[in-house]
Formats: sequence, structure tokens, C-alpha cells
Amino acid sequence: YCTNTCPAVNQRTMGSSSSTSASSEPTRGTSDGPAGAPIQKEPTPDLSHAVAPPPLTATLPTGDETASKKLENPGDFEELGKRVKDSFPVALDGYKLILNKGLSRFFQTSHTLVLPSDYKNASYQFGGVYTGTKQISENEYRPMMMGEYSTNGNFMMVFAHQLTKSLKCRVNMQQQESKWVAYQGQFDQAGSDYTASMVVANPDITDYSVIAAGQYLQAITPSLALGAEYMLQRAQGVEGATLSLGGKYATKNWEAAGKVGLLSWDLSYLHKATDSLTFLSNLEGNTFQGDSKFTFGYSYDIPNSNLQFKSSINSHWVVTASMEKRLDPLPGSVMFTGQLDHVKKESKFGVGILIG
Repeated sequence: YCTNTCPAVNQRTMGSSSSTSASSEPTRGTSDGPAGAPIQKEPTPDLSHAVAPPPLTATLPTGDETASKKLENPGDFEELGKRVKDSFPVALDGYKLILNKGLSRFFQTSHTLVLPSDYKNASYQFGGVYTGTKQISENEYRPMMMGEYSTNGNFMMVFAHQLTKSLKCRVNMQQQESKWVAYQGQFDQAGSDYTASMVVANPDITDYSVIAAGQYLQAITPSLALGAEYMLQRAQGVEGATLSLGGKYATKNWEAAGKVGLLSWDLSYLHKATDSLTFLSNLEGNTFQGDSKFTFGYSYDIPNSNLQFKSSINSHWVVTASMEKRLDPLPGSVMFTGQLDHVKKESKFGVGILIG
């Protein structure tokens, strides 16, 4: 045998020896061992504790994950940026007392006493709200009729009704100093992922004047919604039309919204830094008036104290701040506000009390 000079032969001999049973005749040893020594069989590995790899299958989304990505109704086009503007502080001038009293589940009254710094403009307002039996959400019932009248001749009336599951209407009327200044009708078609609206305001058949607008807002993704508004205005024989584009992008912690047209624009941004602190910003302008304004503010709720602080400053150097304390468990709140105009060198302060 060629044991020392032919390693390839020894390799083939080892392979054949390992495949036979232990009782077969042994072959010669390897080049490193003595001639005639039997080749030891390698021990069989213990695979009893081995774990099989996971199968290579795709993970399909569950029903809850699919439902969470379903498109929802984005709201009305005219409400783009409303969340930011409603979060800015409002300055009061003098004293304001509001008392709300519910007479039944369908009827509620309100009494408002306004005492401004100029007591000659003091006024009392009485309001009433009637709601029907048709429930459309957790806290909304239709039809709804609301009216408010003040001693200085101002009157305001709102009527809203849900005609069908997706079609609703709204009528607004306003009177100042015993003169009608605005009346508007609106129809909204709310689909599963869109809202289409038609608005007609201040129609007058005597001089053929009217303001009409068509609005549409479509949800593109669960976070993004885009839309447009076309407005037509006719007054004293002069006609004009404008087109505005708008949209919003909302996530868990921030929201950006805007409306841009040929004559005006309105951009807003809201960022929720923590559960208590929210930052706000808004940029609006009008090319026809040649004016623009940028406003920055914040809103801070002190945890477990029912106390909220708001403050804002705009590019016209007007600073506004407010502090509101909710009187839990009593149904009421107290508000202190202040505003300082550095350019006009004017200031005003106010106290508001809400009961009910």
C-alpha cells in the first residue's frame, strides 16, 4: 500500500471505511498512524436539543391593523387651521359673567353680562339652545336651534339638522344694531373619506348680489387630506371668482394645515411637545389689503391642578396672555386675561366667570 506517498488514496479509503459497519474488515491506517491500525468512527452528534429555524413565511396584517389604516372623514374645508386658532388666548376687556342653566334634556338657557372698561357699552345677552332626539354622536343631537339676543340690538341665530346619514344643513343669521348684516346657508355631504360643501351667503334679489362657494376635502392617506374651494362673488354688478387650495397633515404629536389662494393665505402649525405643553404658530395674509401677520404661542396645562396658561405674540407686537382655573368638582371656571399692544401703546385686562 502507498500509505506515505499517496494521501489521496488514504482519503478515499477513509470515506469508504466510515460508510461501512463496525464489523467489516478494517483497512490500513492514515499516513499519520501505524499501518494496519483500525480507523475510529466519528461519534454521531446529538440533535435532540436542536431548534428548527422559523418558517420563511410573510406576516399578514391582522384585522385591527387593517382597520387602523382605513381612511376617515377629514372634516370640512373651512375648518382647516381652526384647531390652532381656537387654542390661542382670547383677551377680555372688563368683566364677563356667563351663567348656563339646563331646563331639560332638550332645552338650555344662558345669561351673559358684559361690563367693558367703557361702561356705556355694557350689555346683557340672553340665549337659548334646543336639541332634538336624533343622536349623531356622543354629545350631539339634531335638529339643533340656537339663538342669542342682546340689549344693544344684536341678534344671532343658528339652525342645524342632519337630513340623512351623510347629508346635513346649517343656516346662520346675524343682526347688528337692529340691521341684518349676514345670513348664510350651507349643505355638507360627508362621505367615508371626503366632505363636499355648498355655501350661499347674503343673497339679495334687489341688486342681484350673492356670495357662493363650493368646497371639497379628500382624505389621501390616514394623515394627509387635500382639497379646494371655488368662491364666486357678485355685488353691485361686479363679479369676481377666486380659487383656493388647502390641506392638512396630522400625526399623533403635530398638525400642519393651510389654505392658499390668489388673494389670501392662512398657514398654521401645532406641535404637542408633551401631554401638557403645546406650541402654536399661524401665518395669515391678504394681498388685497397688503397686510400679513405671524402669531406664535403656547398652551400649558399644569397636571392635576385644573389650571391652564396660554400666551401669544404676533408680528404687530401684540402680546396676549390668559390663565383659566376650572373649579372642579363645581361646574364652572374663572379666567384672567391681559393684552398689551406695544405699537399703539394700548392695553386691556379682563376677568371672566363661567357657571354651568
